[in-house]
Amino acid sequence: MAVMPMNWKIHHVKSVDSTQHLLREKAVSGADEGTVVYADKQTGGRGRQGRQWDSPTGNLYCSLLLKPECSLQEAGLYAFIVAVALANTIEDIIDTDGIQPKLKWPNDVLIEKRKCAGILLETETNSKNIVTHLFIGFGVNILPQEEGDRIGLSDYAEGVLRETVLNNFLKNLEYFINIYRKNGFLEIASAWRSYAFGLGERGRARTVSGEYHGVFKDLDDDGALLLLLDNGDIKRITAGDVYFEK
Repeated sequence: MAVMPMNWKIHHVKSVDSTQHLLREKAVSGADEGTVVYADKQTGGRGRQGRQWDSPTGNLYCSLLLKPECSLQEAGLYAFIVAVALANTIEDIIDTDGIQPKLKWPNDVLIEKRKCAGILLETETNSKNIVTHLFIGFGVNILPQEEGDRIGLSDYAEGVLRETVLNNFLKNLEYFINIYRKNGFLEIASAWRSYAFGLGERGRARTVSGEYHGVFKDLDDDGALLLLLDNGDIKRITAGDVYFEK
């Protein structure tokens, strides 16, 4: 793939059911690659597998459009590119000694084991099953979070602005997209491992085929989680939810 600068076109709305839905509407109308929409509030935000995403005013809710012309498997790698770009962005903002954002496979960004951001990828394909449109949605908690399993950037830094987070993220995303297009996935995978949550720890993976227990051994070259089972076998997890022992 050619390395080229992204021409981001940013659109802001006060309220929308879902930035993913709005972006799809813009794509139908011929929106260019690099179209970005972000909202003050979502009334119907969602995460993976249709789960509801709570979207109070003050956090960052955003979706962006890429047109990669690639296979579905390759499109899935963009989740890791986005995750690394988000981790870099968040790390620069919190700038706290000894505290680093962590990436929980497959799509969460954590700070001190609490969720700070989530990623959602959706695709459209042509008759040859080539991905023509990749809709990348993500939410970043900016507001302080008093309790629960979530954390906000304002818990670590004062005066965090959504626009600053978004602009810095887009710069980082362009950088890592170009690394991927120039050098392939191995460099992205290496960067992801440097932020990996639970690497080398025991956990369980819940998939459509069952639940598996073992040690999170590594990330495969295609983004699959490699779980070392108790019997010594390696189980490749390509989709599912992962939980680690406390």
